Amino acid sequence: MQRHADIFRVFVSSTFSDLVAERNALQEHVFPRLRELCQKNGAQFQAIDLRWGVSEEAGLDQQTLNICVQELRRCQHATPRPNFIILLGQRYGWRPLPPQIFADEFESIRDQITDGGDREFLKQWYRRDDNATPPEYYLQPRSVEVNGDQSELERQVTREAEAHEWRHQEHRLRAILLTGVTRMGWPATDPRRLKYEVSATHHEILEGALNVRDSIGHAFGFFRTIEGLPEDASARSFVDLDENGCPDADAQERLRNLKVELRERLSNHLHEYSAEWRQGAITTHHIGTLPADVAACEVLLLEDYEPSSLCEAVWRRLGRVILEEVQRRDPSDPVDQEAIAHSSFAENRAMHFVGREDLLARIREYVEADNRQPLVLYGVSGAGKSALMSKAVAEAQTKNADHGIISRFIGATPASSDLRALLEGLCKEVTRLYGAHLV
Repeated sequence: MQRHADIFRVFVSSTFSDLVAERNALQEHVFPRLRELCQKNGAQFQAIDLRWGVSEEAGLDQQTLNICVQELRRCQHATPRPNFIILLGQRYGWRPLPPQIFADEFESIRDQITDGGDREFLKQWYRRDDNATPPEYYLQPRSVEVNGDQSELERQVTREAEAHEWRHQEHRLRAILLTGVTRMGWPATDPRRLKYEVSATHHEILEGALNVRDSIGHAFGFFRTIEGLPEDASARSFVDLDENGCPDADAQERLRNLKVELRERLSNHLHEYSAEWRQGAITTHHIGTLPADVAACEVLLLEDYEPSSLCEAVWRRLGRVILEEVQRRDPSDPVDQEAIAHSSFAENRAMHFVGREDLLARIREYVEADNRQPLVLYGVSGAGKSALMSKAVAEAQTKNADHGIISRFIGATPASSDLRALLEGLCKEVTRLYGAHLV
């Protein structure tokens, strides 16, 4: 079944500590304009940046990498292009342990380990699951024992101490696994070996750009080089250092090779920028901004020039492809038509809405909480329920832009007045949003 361009889900892949300023700028300047551009054309835009979006619980459950890959695949399924952007600096980044390993592979690696203490350490952290098909060993969850009587500051100290201890254990586990992998004699390019060696960002890039049939048009790269960057603890957030605080030569080599491969694969869909290291920090002139008005931003899509800033480059690359995809969309698609009709209904109702701040605050509190019970807004006919809900939807779309938000106003369209058609339309839009298949 042909996919449609009514939802543009773009996965943002980057290392964490070294590219905070760039990701903040995209969230502040670029993604809101792309969202407005899509809304003008009857579509939705969602930027998926999980460097801030994976919960502490998921991290403790060792599910961070699995969640990232699952979200990336949802983007690929929901959006033909664009669906993936890469931000890289001079840091290779965190190398996670495999969250699960096929049982026969794990046991072959384990059999290569001769040290009894190391084998016992592996046994402690990896447990066999025979309910999986085929059976596999999965990495055990971590736990943080927090005293309920502790202050928030004391709890944070406890969490940081646990994280510090886990880094040492993670380093030891990886060293043990790599010893076994090396003794297995697998070539350096063997996919079975890569998952034990590459960083989380490298995993995402393999899934999003390098291991896909055609990355042109749906994947874009943005590289930043810091001139004069020291390779010591003063620049720890921007370079890879080993356990002794020295430059991590293996990480640097892997990053160089990764960039070479991306330059070849992405060709003219890659932009490179430079910053400078000054007084213990980097300059930010390469980041730039965008006009606050989407109409002024659209002019930048028409002009023929090489953008000098990251924000303009991301806007031009994604904006142009989005418009191309929108033009290819089938205007007769009933799911598109229904979503656009309800979006227009809500925009008209919310345009001149004022007041009801107490009710809006209660709705915001519900949306931001973890309560899975439904929230019901009720009132007599003519009390302004639709206008209030329209305003609440608009606020939710702004503050939760990376989440799918579906709205329906019964009576706004013929289909919404028919229960079966209403439910069928909702199911189809939910299915499309989360990348599932209709049966």
